[in-house]
Order: sequence, then structure tokens, then C-alpha cells
Amino acid sequence: MFDETLRALRQLEQGMRISIDLPLDEKGSIDRRCPSSECGRHFKVVYEDWREKVPDERAFCPYCRFEQDPQDWNTSDQEEHIRSVGLAHVQGIIDRAMQSDARRQNMRERSRPRRGLIDISMTMDFKPGPRPLIVPLSIAEALRQDFTCEACACRWSSLGSSFFCPACGHNSAAVMFDRTIATVRRMIEHIPSITGGFADADTAQDAIRQIMEDQLGRLVGAFERLGEALRESVPATKRAPKKGNIFQRIDDASEWWRVSTGSGYDSWLRPAELTRIRVLYQRRHLLVHRQGIVDQSYLDRSGDSAYRLSQRIVVRAEDVSELAGLLEKLAAGLRSAIQNMPPTTT
Repeated sequence: MFDETLRALRQLEQGMRISIDLPLDEKGSIDRRCPSSECGRHFKVVYEDWREKVPDERAFCPYCRFEQDPQDWNTSDQEEHIRSVGLAHVQGIIDRAMQSDARRQNMRERSRPRRGLIDISMTMDFKPGPRPLIVPLSIAEALRQDFTCEACACRWSSLGSSFFCPACGHNSAAVMFDRTIATVRRMIEHIPSITGGFADADTAQDAIRQIMEDQLGRLVGAFERLGEALRESVPATKRAPKKGNIFQRIDDASEWWRVSTGSGYDSWLRPAELTRIRVLYQRRHLLVHRQGIVDQSYLDRSGDSAYRLSQRIVVRAEDVSELAGLLEKLAAGLRSAIQNMPPTTT
């Protein structure tokens, strides 16, 4: 009676391979998630590049450079989508088999001769149940940033700054610095739309405070990485000794560049701008190490007269924009100084 159904079940037991198309966004990009338990962040890659440029052996996380088999980068939504499509496919096979068995059984009953006064027959009425509804995946991300690898031309995007190409793992600190500046400015532009998504004003203000404070660290970090990268462009014979993370410290970094290239930060920033960037760097340091609470060391190092001991600093959008502009000036000056250095003689 259930010949087709049993045959279908035996086939399923042996396993099968089906093709499942994962939904792409309007730019033709596919969502990816870093499989590292320490990272797990989401990003997108143009699907054509994921298929053609990412090698079969590994893909890289653009945030942490974790590498793993390209098959292991699905998001949780995609895994659920795959399960749903697979279930719908299996259910379709069983539905068709049971419908076939029902038709065959009913034909047998209609053609079977009656026996005696009492005759018992059985017909089957099978109605397929509802199959899982497959809906496209959608992720609304207002502040997504696009990248193109200068080494292999792979195209990807991330929410905020990322640093490594998913296809080849290449990192360009110079490109990433410029992208970070652009992202921070876009973040500030989107503040009104971001705050509109919160239920109350207090929650919105807390979110904006955290966003603004995070941008100071993002800018300082990007400029530090740029400094490390540009340092490699200075001929080894002209490089000054480097002690620790000097590119996190304005005055030490300025002196290093002066010795190595002949130009310090005062070559590109006015005295008032230098004073201001010192204050903003010290505020970032205070946020990292003191949760923003003013101590005597901060007052001594920054010369900031806007705060007193034990107050908590406030980071405004204007402060972030100002720091972005000052760092952009320094970056342009450093690039020019390195480009115009006289060639070394042997």
C-alpha cells in the first residue's frame, strides 16, 4: 500500500544533494559571519567575488583575519534558511510519494469485486500539509562601508571599519585610514536617524554618548596603524629608534617623524591645533583607562581647563569631527613628506 512512500524513505536514508540559493542583497552581496568564537562579526562580500576570488582552502575575516574553510561562514539566519529549504524539499518528496500511493490504492479499491453481503474497503485521502515559508533574508544596516582590495580586487562591506580582505587577507592601513575617516563622518551625519530608533530620550542619549566616545578610539587606532605602515616607507637608514607605541602619543610621534623625515606635526598643524589634538588624545586615553573620570594626571598632561578633578568628560560630535579633520591633515602631511624624501645614496 505504501510502496512509493517506503521507496522515497529509503532514498532519503542514502542522502541527497540539493542546490540552495542563498538570498543576496540589492548589490549582489552575500552575508557572511566570522566563525571564530572570539569574533563572530558580520560582513558582506559581493557574491561573484566570494565565488571567484575566495580560494577553496580558506577565507579571511575582515575584522580579525581568522581563516577557515569558505563553507563555514554562513550566518545563523542562513543556516535556518538552509534547514527550511531542505525540509521543504524533503516534505515535497514525501508528499508526492504519499499522493502516488493514495491514487494507486484508490484505483485498486474501485476495481476490486465485492464479496458477500458485507464488504469492507478502504480509500485514502491525503492532503499535503503546509510547507515552510521561505522568505528572503534582509538586514537593515544604515552605516555600511564598502571596500575593494587593492591586491586582488575582492569587494566587501562591513558595518564600520574592517581591515583585511576576505579573499586574500591583505591589509592596507592607508586605505583603511581614509575609510575610517569617511565612516566616522557618516556616523555623525546619521545621528538623527539613529536616535529616532530608540523608545525614549534617555536611552537615545546614552547610545549617542557611547557612539561618540567609540569614535575617538576608532580614529586614534586608525591613525596609529597608518603611522606604523608609513614608517615602513621611510628608508631604514633614516628611521629614528622606535620605543614602544609612540604613534599613540602625539609629541613622541611628532619627534620621531621630525628626526626621520625632517618634518614634525608642527609642520602641518598650527599651535592651537596641536594643543587641541593633545587634549582629544588625552580624553581618549582617559576613556580607555579611567572610564572618562578626570584625574590629576589628565589635567597635568592635557592642560584642559574645561574640567575639574573627578568630573566625567563629555565627547560631542563636534569633538569627533575636529579630531577627524586634524588627523586627516597630519596624514596628508606625512604622505607628502615621505614622498618628497630625497633618495638614499650608497
